[in-house]
Amino acid sequence: MTRVTPGLLAILIGAAVALILFVPFVAASFRARGGFGWRRAAAWFALLISFLAIWAYTILPAPLPTDDYTCTTANLDLLRDLRDIIAIQQGGSSLIANAALQVTVLNVALFVPIGFLVRILFRRGIPTALLVGFVLSLLVETTQLTGLWGIYPCSYRFFSVGDLLHNTLGAGLGSALALLVTRRRAGRPTAGEDVRPPARVTATRRLLGMLCDVLLVGVVSVLAGLVVGLAGAGSVSDPAETSIGTVAGLLAYLVPLLLTGTSPGESAVLLLGTGGRVPTVLARIIRAGTGLGGAIALSEFVPVVGDLIAAALVVGTLVLVFTTRNHRGLACLAAGMDVVDARAPIIGQALTTR
Repeated sequence: MTRVTPGLLAILIGAAVALILFVPFVAASFRARGGFGWRRAAAWFALLISFLAIWAYTILPAPLPTDDYTCTTANLDLLRDLRDIIAIQQGGSSLIANAALQVTVLNVALFVPIGFLVRILFRRGIPTALLVGFVLSLLVETTQLTGLWGIYPCSYRFFSVGDLLHNTLGAGLGSALALLVTRRRAGRPTAGEDVRPPARVTATRRLLGMLCDVLLVGVVSVLAGLVVGLAGAGSVSDPAETSIGTVAGLLAYLVPLLLTGTSPGESAVLLLGTGGRVPTVLARIIRAGTGLGGAIALSEFVPVVGDLIAAALVVGTLVLVFTTRNHRGLACLAAGMDVVDARAPIIGQALTTR
């Protein structure tokens, strides 16, 4: 296992976790801050990757229970890393190739994002970053000292006070670096100030809600398929797993839409489906059939022509979300429904624009 392998593993796991948590994150963002920002979302994703990377580098490479490995002892010498660096240099090694220096730099760099993001996301300074870095590093070192809290009979990784120091310094350095790229924003909401006023329904907001719906269906479909596959222990065929998963994903999308007139993605971005030129139940059925639900059902369960019709529905939706009144899109247009801001529907109708 190379030194980059744990980092790559952290990115892969982080991407999967981010997909699962994206819809709840969008919903929480709209309710707490009145909107959604991609840069802030990227910062939270970076924080997730940072924690996963620290976790991965804490336990990997891990020996198998049958492996013959040597138990380690704690390093309580604060200057041991420095002496190792000097000793290797005296042996004629280049500074870049100095293994002890590489480990030290990695230990510092691994915690730089933590301090950086503590300031970016929580607006806390260097003292807080140092405290967070120290506590997190102490947890890491204790995990190593205890053999992953008893999973192994003894420690296979070093508990090192030097690592504790370098990790803490890395968090402080990250907080200091954040000062170079951020500044306190003027007009930032204060405690108790309402950050959720009604807002116009924009094409971007509609598309974000649609993205949330797509991800919800996809995540539920995959998880349901995995559950069916594990529960069936090979007795359920792959096509059946896929079909069952697809039905579960469709139900997660269609049930709220048919019951309330609002899709889960629209609820996440604080939108509300209203109206209809036909009876309410029929309008919702039309909307479900000409929107995401219809596209997925056609693509999955109707051979050949279903894919073509589904593609036409998707293209029509994307075009009409920019060209229809209030950015209704194809499904709402077909059902005679509208989409308004859920925080104040009446005001929202007045604020919406073409």
